[in-house]
Amino acid sequence: MRLTRGTTAGIALLVLLVIMTVYPLLTLLYGSFVKEGPLSQTTTFTLSGYKVAYLRPDNLIVLWNTIWLTAVRTVLAVTIGIFLAWMVTRTDTPWRRFIEICIWISLFVPLQPMVFAWIGLLSKKSGLLNIFIRDMLPFLNLTEGPFNIYSYGGIIWTTVLLWSASGFVLMSPAFRRMDAAMEEAGRMAGSSRLDVFLRVTLPLMKPAVLGASILAFVRIVGSFEIEVFLGQPANIYVFTTKVYDYLNVMPARYPEAMSMSTVIQIITLLLVFTQWRLLGKTQYTSITGKGYVPRLTKLGNWRYLMLGLGLVYILLTLVLPFGALAAGSFSKVFGVYQTNLLTLDNYRRIFSDSTIWSSLKNTILVGGIAATVGMVFYSLLSYAITRSNLARPIRRGLDLLSWLPYSVPPITLALGFLWAFIGAGAFFPPLRPLAPLLYGSLFFMVIVSLVRPLPLGVRTMNASLLQLGNELEECSRIHGASWMHTFRHIVVPLISPAFVSTWIFIFLGVWRDLVTYILLYLPKSRLISITMFEYWNGGQVEAAVAIGTVTVLAAIPLALLAQWLGARAEGTASQAY
Repeated sequence: MRLTRGTTAGIALLVLLVIMTVYPLLTLLYGSFVKEGPLSQTTTFTLSGYKVAYLRPDNLIVLWNTIWLTAVRTVLAVTIGIFLAWMVTRTDTPWRRFIEICIWISLFVPLQPMVFAWIGLLSKKSGLLNIFIRDMLPFLNLTEGPFNIYSYGGIIWTTVLLWSASGFVLMSPAFRRMDAAMEEAGRMAGSSRLDVFLRVTLPLMKPAVLGASILAFVRIVGSFEIEVFLGQPANIYVFTTKVYDYLNVMPARYPEAMSMSTVIQIITLLLVFTQWRLLGKTQYTSITGKGYVPRLTKLGNWRYLMLGLGLVYILLTLVLPFGALAAGSFSKVFGVYQTNLLTLDNYRRIFSDSTIWSSLKNTILVGGIAATVGMVFYSLLSYAITRSNLARPIRRGLDLLSWLPYSVPPITLALGFLWAFIGAGAFFPPLRPLAPLLYGSLFFMVIVSLVRPLPLGVRTMNASLLQLGNELEECSRIHGASWMHTFRHIVVPLISPAFVSTWIFIFLGVWRDLVTYILLYLPKSRLISITMFEYWNGGQVEAAVAIGTVTVLAAIPLALLAQWLGARAEGTASQAY
C-alpha cells in the first residue's frame, strides 16, 4: 500500500519521538544491569545495583523518605493550588489579576536562589525570621531557632511555597472551563457557598484534581535543588540526592544509581499513564473558542479575607525571599545583615569572572536554540495530533509519547540520555567515536532541553489550536494549498502569541534548571545554574547569592511577558471569526 506524504510525515514524527523518549528509558533499564559506565567498551552484567539499592537499610530509608515526603508535599501544594485557582477564577476577590500575575512569576523564578533566600531567613542561628522572633519574644531565652530550615519541616515548607504555583497553573484552566450551571442550581436551592464548593465544585473537579496531583507528585519526586541544599546538611536523603551522590564519586557507582532510577521511573510511568488514560479523552474537548465567563461567587466581606490570604502568599513566595536574597547579595557574610557589612564586592566579583560570562553565554545559546527549534517542533507535533487526518493509532501514539517526559524525573532523564547517546557504542560500535564529541557538548545540552519541556510545549500549542475553527483551513485546502502551506500562512499567524509564550517557557526552563544538566556538563559547557551551584558548594556563598539575584531579576520580565502572551493566546483564536 502506498503511503501518503502526510502519513509518512506522521510515521517519521512517531519514530523521532520513540528515539527521543522511549529509547533513553530502555537504555536506563539496560544500564541498571551493567557494571561499567557508559563510555566503557566492555560489558559486565550484574545485579549488584539492585542489591545495594533495595537491600541496604540506609537506602530503604532513602526510598521511604522519597515516598512520604513527596506525598505530603504533593497534597499540600495541590491543595494550596486549588484554593488559589478557585479564588482567582471563581470569586470576586479584589486584585485577582495582580495575584495571578505574582503566582506566574513565582512559577518561573529559578529555584536555587529562592532556596538560598530561605536559608538566609530560617537558618537556626542567623536566619532573619528567627532573629526577629527571638527579639520579639525575649522571654523565651532562645539562643537559636525556633525554626530550622535544615530539617524535614524546612524541606516541606520550602517545597510547598515554591511548587504550589504549579498546582495553581494545573487547576486554573479546569476552573475556568467548568460549567457553572450546577453551582448556580445549588445556590438557588438554598445551599451555602461552602456547601456548594464542597458538594458541587470539588466533585466536578475530581478528574482535574487527580490529574494535577499525579503530575505534581511526579515533578516533586524529581526535585533536587531543595533537597540538596536543605536535606544533605541534615543527612536527609531522597532519591535524587542519593543518585547524585552515587554519580559524584570516583569511580561513579552507575549500577546503584541506575537501579534506583529505574524503579522510581517505573512508578512514575505507571502514574502518568494512569493520568493519561483517565484524562486523555477529555483534555482537548473541554477547550473551545466559544467559552463563557462563569458567574463569580460573591463573597461579601469575606472577599477581603481572601485578598489578605492572597497577599500573604505573595509575601511568602516572592517579596520576603527576594528581599532576603537581594540583601544577602550586598552582604560580606551571607546571613549577617548589618549596615557596616554592606558591599558591592560580590557583584564586582561575579561580573569580572570569565566563568560567569562563559556560562551565561552558554545558557543563552542553549536556551535560545532549544526554544526556537522546540517552538517549531512542538507546533508541528501538536498540529499532527489535533488537526491532521492521520490515522487514529498514529495520533494516539504521538499524544502518548509527547506525554512521556512528564513521567521522567530530570536526573533520570539525564541518566537515560547519557547512556542512550553517549553510551551508544555499547549497542552500535560504529557510533563509539561519536561519544567523546557528544559528551559535555552544547549540542547535547540542546537535545536534552528539547525533550524536557515536550509535554508543556505540545499542550500549550494544543490549547491554542483547538480554539480555532476549521473554516479557514478547509477553505485553504479546497483551493489546493498543502497542509504545510496552510499551517505556515493561516494557522501560525493566528497562534503567534502561543508561539512566543512557548519560546519563553522553554528558554526559562533552561535558565532555571539545574538537575537536568548536572550530570551532562563539562567545564566548557557550564550553564549559569551549574556555575551558581558550584559557587555555593565551593564556599563562595555571597557570590552565589549575587548570581541568584541577577537570574531572578532577569526571569521576572520574561515570566510577565509569557503570562501576558498566554492570556492573549486564549483570546486570539476566539476573536478570529
